[in-house]
Amino acid sequence: ASPFDTALAAAESSSPRVAAASAPKSASKSAWEANPQFEFTDEVAMARAAQEAAAKKHREALRVWRWVGVAVGAVVLIGLANEAVSFLANDLPRAADLTERSSEIAQQVLRIYATPAQPLTLDSAQAVLVNHEIGRRANYDVAVTLQVRTDLYARADSNGAQPYLLLQKSLVEAQAKVLRHSLYLAVPALKRAPELPQLLVLNHRAGEKFIVKVPLEAERSGWHWKFTPVQLNQRRANRKLTGEVIARFSDAPFIVFSTAAEREVMRQKMQAARDYIVAVGAALRSRGLEE
Repeated sequence: ASPFDTALAAAESSSPRVAAASAPKSASKSAWEANPQFEFTDEVAMARAAQEAAAKKHREALRVWRWVGVAVGAVVLIGLANEAVSFLANDLPRAADLTERSSEIAQQVLRIYATPAQPLTLDSAQAVLVNHEIGRRANYDVAVTLQVRTDLYARADSNGAQPYLLLQKSLVEAQAKVLRHSLYLAVPALKRAPELPQLLVLNHRAGEKFIVKVPLEAERSGWHWKFTPVQLNQRRANRKLTGEVIARFSDAPFIVFSTAAEREVMRQKMQAARDYIVAVGAALRSRGLEE
């Protein structure tokens, strides 16, 4: 070797930087090769970290489900509390149930009372509490209000109509005498008697109302109320409807004894009937016959 190469080699071997750089590399390699357990330790730490992460995730899931359970339990408790309060406070049937049942009863009552001769319509139905045993039984009266759809008439039989009815009877008897004794031959005017048609009176005007009360009983069954079958035969009406629509009397002549004009017509017919009866009596006496 040349003197230059010899001097360069000596300088490199004595340089601190080169020695420091090469020494750790040799030492690190020796330590790794001498201690292979370091790799095993890292794998255990990673496995432990994975287990801890899984455990943490499980704990978080349990916490979430715990809160869900608490929320569901709270909802259930609130529902039970509401039911309990409802049970304790519900000592009578619900208003909606009473209204529905009253409407059903009202329709049944309407079918009983409404006829072609007495047309009616349903006005209202209301359940009125009569008495009750708290939390066990309640008794009601379902007040069904019916309304008359058109005027209703009936044959008059009141005190005011009695003079007309008596005169009507006397007129029929006088007519029979005229026919029996042939009085019309001597007195032709007696052949045709005046007419006293049947007398009607206006009993109910259109829009007039009357009330039918039907007993209704409710019994408690568990947490709810139920209604017993209604007894329609125990119904009670505040009055009785008498009369029929005017068309029911169209087959015979009639006078309605209600207005002043109609009463004037009735008086005129009554006077004509009296005159006829008097004439028949005179005709019988002229013949020497008894009246």
